[in-house]
Amino acid sequence: MSQEGLRQSTGPTNTIAQEMAMYGDSTQSTRTKKKRKSKMSVVSFETTATGAGRDLSVLFSKFGDMLTEMAAVDTAERKELENHLQEAQSLQASLKENKNMLKQTLVQISETL
Repeated sequence: MSQEGLRQSTGPTNTIAQEMAMYGDSTQSTRTKKKRKSKMSVVSFETTATGAGRDLSVLFSKFGDMLTEMAAVDTAERKELENHLQEAQSLQASLKENKNMLKQTLVQISETL
């Protein structure tokens, strides 16, 4: 294949000088833009990180408050359940006593008959 055929199939190739002429010598401005962008991105990152840190602090504080409230509710419910258990146990003891008294009464009745 001839060089002319290669040029047609791959398209025109520009030299570095031609590309610089087409786009201008932008290496200096590109470097300046990159420095500005990097400084801006650092500032933007720091601002975002600071805001995120504040948000996390608020969330952790709210989470801590919720845990404290839940612990207080759990303690109150536990005390209430313990009171119900004591009441049930005393009722059970009372019923057992009544059952024993009833047995004794039935034994006395059966002896008299």
